[in-house]
Formats: sequence, C-alpha cells, structure tokens
Amino acid sequence: MVGFFHESRPLPDVVAQAPADEPSPHIERVCIDDLGEAGYRILQPIPVEIRRVEIGDFQAWFREANIAMPGSDGNDALQALMAEILETFDVLLSERHLGPDAVEQRRILGTYIVRT
Repeated sequence: MVGFFHESRPLPDVVAQAPADEPSPHIERVCIDDLGEAGYRILQPIPVEIRRVEIGDFQAWFREANIAMPGSDGNDALQALMAEILETFDVLLSERHLGPDAVEQRRILGTYIVRT
C-alpha cells in the first residue's frame, strides 16, 4: 500500500455523492474524483459502494474492477481502496503475461485512471 493513504485525515473534495438507486442505511454510494497521489489522473469518477458490514467494520468496493478493501470506518475503507486501486493498476501495467481476468481488470482500470 502507498504510505500516503495511511495518514488519518478527512477526504475533502475527494468524494462526491453519487445518485443512489435505492437508499440504504448500510450502503453509501460515492465517486472518487481524485486519488490524491501525484503521477495519476482520474479520467472519469470512480463509482464506489461503502458498506457497513457490522458495527466498526466497513468495506469499500469498486464493483466494476472487482476491488474491495475493509476499514474500521467508511473513510478508512475508502482510503484503503484508493491505495489498492493504484497498487493494482501499477502491477497490471508492469506485468507482461496476464490471464484474461487480469487483462479485463487492467482494461477497466485504464478507463478510469491514467499515469501522468
């Protein structure tokens, strides 16, 4: 994981509310507009679901790319997910021999983010 995301701080202007199909007290839909890391640019907002699994246990999920990360609260899970998205993107870009699932995941991530 990238050290930047281990800092405990709020994420102002990083997350914008996404329209929800159905409101749920246990699911919050947000979009990541900025990964907060130099060297990357968002091409389009990344849709994320933040779920409260149980008290004190949350999960942030980028469903389309099949990447999810846990956290002790929604912000913690979101920060972990942002770091995991970047790490996964970097690994998939550097690997030469990928299976079909990894190729598809790389394609999906490439529609949302790019290295600068």
